[in-house]
Amino acid sequence: MKKIGTITVGQAPRPDITREITALFDNKVEVIEVGVWDNVSSADMEQYKPKGDEDRLLTRFQDGTEIVYAERYIFPRMQACVDKLESQGVCLILMYCNGLFPEMVSHVPLIYPRDCMDGFIKAFAKNIKVAVLTPTEEFVPQWDTIWKRLTDNATIFTAHAYGDHKMKDLEITSQKIKAQDFDLISLDCMGYTLDTQEHLRSLTGKPVVLARTLMARMAAEYLG
Repeated sequence: MKKIGTITVGQAPRPDITREITALFDNKVEVIEVGVWDNVSSADMEQYKPKGDEDRLLTRFQDGTEIVYAERYIFPRMQACVDKLESQGVCLILMYCNGLFPEMVSHVPLIYPRDCMDGFIKAFAKNIKVAVLTPTEEFVPQWDTIWKRLTDNATIFTAHAYGDHKMKDLEITSQKIKAQDFDLISLDCMGYTLDTQEHLRSLTGKPVVLARTLMARMAAEYLG
């Protein structure tokens, strides 16, 4: 059985993501999960909060706490995670975050969902209207910058990826999307699930691309 690694920008494991993507590998892979903030408490994360308009990331810790922190703090931690996974013999690494990251040093394929989404948009949606969902308002400027690299036809919306009210939040956002008649919807956060995707399809009648499964399908194609 092939071993693949995953890196979450919070704490491992992330069964909510891993359970859905391993099904796309026909459950024929062993998944080794690591997190950039493993063994760090949510209280300790106060010192890593973003300042001003610096780029930020959202994740969920094992205690259920949603954490927003400045992206710059994780780069050395990401490299340590890559090194740890390579030492355990993985043949491929998946990044569990849609942020735009610098390249890490990796001796096996390191797949970023951002690259997968970028490739999809360039192939399918460069000239059509895209509604992009991100979890909170504070991420809108950052994601707007990311998407302007690809197209002038993307609009950023928000809908929570976690919590008891996420489906209700999605219904409110779907009404805004329907009113503007978008051609495609991108769920641009690894926290969004297959249930989120199906619910949004049923609410809008539009194609919906999901970051986590898009990345997994590309990885499964590579592994054969």
